Amino acid sequence: MSRPRISSDDARQRIIHVADDLFRRLGYTKTTVADIAAELGMSPANVYRYFPSKSAINEALCHHALQESDVLLSKIASGQGPVDERLATLIRTLNRHNRERFMDETRIHEMVCVAMEENWRSVAAHIELVVRIVAGLLRDGMASGAFAPCEPDRMALTVVQACSCLFHPMSISECMRHGRDMDDMCERLIGFTLSALSNRELSRP
Repeated sequence: MSRPRISSDDARQRIIHVADDLFRRLGYTKTTVADIAAELGMSPANVYRYFPSKSAINEALCHHALQESDVLLSKIASGQGPVDERLATLIRTLNRHNRERFMDETRIHEMVCVAMEENWRSVAAHIELVVRIVAGLLRDGMASGAFAPCEPDRMALTVVQACSCLFHPMSISECMRHGRDMDDMCERLIGFTLSALSNRELSRP
């Protein structure tokens, strides 16, 4: 009896899922396309039908992880509640999401390094979206009087850059490796950011 046919999208998702598991267990460098194919019970040539290289599989993983973040942050920004609380929740959520997604095992560090080096366009697009989301919150804050007047696009970039140690997987890895309390760092940077945004002198463009 022949096996039921699966769609191309389903096949791609199966490959991505198995690759993610192997990258975590074996490490990105040690995992081969042949390993992924064997885990799936198919030939390497069949994997190459859907992805031209191992790097392309990692790019798809990176893109999926960034999309998860984008959806989370957009939902927070468009939610209810005071704008300063939404901004604080956004910073806190992105830090925790990246810690859980990228740093739950040491082998993930290698995969993230490769993803950021080889797939910078996806990463850059994600950063630009985060800046746009924060700029939208700053506009809401100025309209409500919660934040002092500023040039929102420039100030949003400043906020994201100031909090980059909370967002960047490499910085997160270093902080965790040295035993720093990231929850405390996060809350202190949130407090600093909100104080700066409400200060009319500091918030000048």
